[in-house]
Amino acid sequence: MAKVIVCKTALRKEKCYSIRQIVFIEEQKVPKELERDGKDDAAIHFLALEGDVPAGTVRLTLIGRNGKLQRLAVLKEFRGKGIAKQIVKALEKEALAQGLEKITMHSQSHAKGFYEKLGYEVSGKEFMEAGIPHVPMEKRLTGKKKYDDYKLTTIF
Repeated sequence: MAKVIVCKTALRKEKCYSIRQIVFIEEQKVPKELERDGKDDAAIHFLALEGDVPAGTVRLTLIGRNGKLQRLAVLKEFRGKGIAKQIVKALEKEALAQGLEKITMHSQSHAKGFYEKLGYEVSGKEFMEAGIPHVPMEKRLTGKKKYDDYKLTTIF
């Protein structure tokens, strides 16, 4: 099981950006100016570590009483090991701690089933973003018990 940490330092955040560079810009050919959209400074960043090796990332942006899950990425060699699920659950646990009521996102259409298994629902029609089909999704957050198994470490 990977360890998921909340990144507070520039060095840790750079590891997140490196993963996003590989997954979104290099693998998926998303233009760099779209991937680095200027919202990173205000976001909460999460980094999944397999041992000491960075394996995946996601960011949470706060919008009033809601949060937006963005930039979920897992390096190819770590896919299929449940790391993405761990990252999402850690993000949800932090969102609850922040007092958020709902998480929204733009899921790549091919990943819709993954998010549905985690309780997210499609909330609109498919659209194109960065040349990739996406669907809007959301999940209402309730209770803390189901997140207790997902350890979250804050690194300063």
